[in-house]
Amino acid sequence: MGSMGKNTILTSDISQNLNEGDNVTIYLTDADGNGLANKSVTLTFKDANGKNTDYNLVTDDKGYANTSINIIEGSYQVNGVYNGEFGYKSSSFSKNVTINDNNTSESDTEDVQTDNSTQDNESGEKTYSDWQKDYETGEYDEEGSPIYRSVMSTSGGQYDPGIYESYWSENGLISERRIG
Repeated sequence: MGSMGKNTILTSDISQNLNEGDNVTIYLTDADGNGLANKSVTLTFKDANGKNTDYNLVTDDKGYANTSINIIEGSYQVNGVYNGEFGYKSSSFSKNVTINDNNTSESDTEDVQTDNSTQDNESGEKTYSDWQKDYETGEYDEEGSPIYRSVMSTSGGQYDPGIYESYWSENGLISERRIG
């Protein structure tokens, strides 16, 4: 199944370090970067003892699916798999992650940064500061180039004020969406 049809690309925002309860997002597209809706994707977290924890997800109308990771701290191999169906080939990714206990005193700089990005001005509207963070996803586009994830906050200009997430490679933008 999934051997005939269009190529697909499955990516995620899963970083190498997560905290218990963190939300993660996967994104399924065709080779042209169009999100694929209502597709089943399985995320499997395999611990050091070989025990699997599966998350069965279905993509939304833009090709995204997210879930909260509720597994104990430790090291895991994460596999994301789309089996392919109805004219679409299968795709997958694999990466190693560490889940941290949410009660540790270490701060997650991305959360701190996001919290400091918005402030209510005198009229009660949100204002945004300007910053950008780039992450390696450990995944590659169809031409073998590394795919990167960027999260940026802007006070305005080319974009409306807000927080945006994009996936890109040296071959160009893969996807972009407003997340805050």
